[in-house]
Amino acid sequence: MVDLEASIEVTKEDVSERSAIIQNRLKAYQAQDTTFSPYVEAIFGAESFTKLITRTLSVKKIIDADTRLQTEQKQDMTSLSKANAKLKKQQSDLTLQFQQLQEQQEQLQLKKIEAKAKSLKLKESIATAKEKEALQAARKKAEAEAKKIKAAQLQAEKAAKKAAQKLAQQEALAQKQADEQAKKDSIEEKETTTVQPVATSTTSITTSTQNAGNGTNGAKVTDENQQAPTVEGTSKAKAIIAEASKYLGTAYVWGGSTPKTGFDCSGLTSWSFKQNGVTIPRTAAQQYAASTKISANEAKAGDLVFFSYGKGVAHVGIYLGDGQMLNAQNSGVVIDALPGYWEKYIVGYGRFHNVNN
Repeated sequence: MVDLEASIEVTKEDVSERSAIIQNRLKAYQAQDTTFSPYVEAIFGAESFTKLITRTLSVKKIIDADTRLQTEQKQDMTSLSKANAKLKKQQSDLTLQFQQLQEQQEQLQLKKIEAKAKSLKLKESIATAKEKEALQAARKKAEAEAKKIKAAQLQAEKAAKKAAQKLAQQEALAQKQADEQAKKDSIEEKETTTVQPVATSTTSITTSTQNAGNGTNGAKVTDENQQAPTVEGTSKAKAIIAEASKYLGTAYVWGGSTPKTGFDCSGLTSWSFKQNGVTIPRTAAQQYAASTKISANEAKAGDLVFFSYGKGVAHVGIYLGDGQMLNAQNSGVVIDALPGYWEKYIVGYGRFHNVNN
């Protein structure tokens, strides 16, 4: 994908340079104070037959050069369009793979807790009376934790489904309005009797390699705005965000939970909280289950924002306020804007004691 992005950038530069040449040619042509083409005038203004032949050959070379220029421009524009489509497909595939990886990580953690409870139950059957009491307490704790996570995941799935339905309705409404406007514009265009002059223009193509995080619309670690944020909030919240900000630009590491190993999403949040005296569970699903749920309007810098791709909580970030979060995602530890790509996956906000209360 890196090679494809580099190829697109080279083609964009070629298109841009060629567009400038074409624009300059058009300006020079339009600047001619004449009814006829400057090429025609150049030919018929010849003073002799010999000069006529020379000028004709010169004009032909210029026209051939312009034709080649236009052909190359058209070919590059087509190539650029295809490359953009290919890049978008690769980014979409990568996003899906990453989302599935996060969901599998959360499911694996739940299975580990359930396996622990079963193991403890088995040990109870062969333990002494004194050992049974401790094993039974540990088993009940593990079973309660698993039950709580399952309930939270179910709640997140329902929230994700509701958010998806709302988004689909909004998109359908927007499409309907766009179709109605297009129909209205078409009718108005037919009714007009004024013939407008044809304008010469060039087309530009821009590419979008924003990866939001787990998608194609988000921040990259190379973006200029990836600096430690200034936030409003409690001293504890500021300290947590300051700790997480130390790792802006570092790569995402699945299962990572320390600066030495690197971070995944919940590894970054649990580490940043722990360094400031607040112990929270390890995974995104566990953090969601253990947090006090708050509304988007109540959320403050230092709270957590949780996401689901349809199968329970699979991603978490530290809310910064003003619709932004700091999170570890597939393009690394970055600051992301919630409006746009991320908002359709939000299932809720959570708060932990001693951070904002």
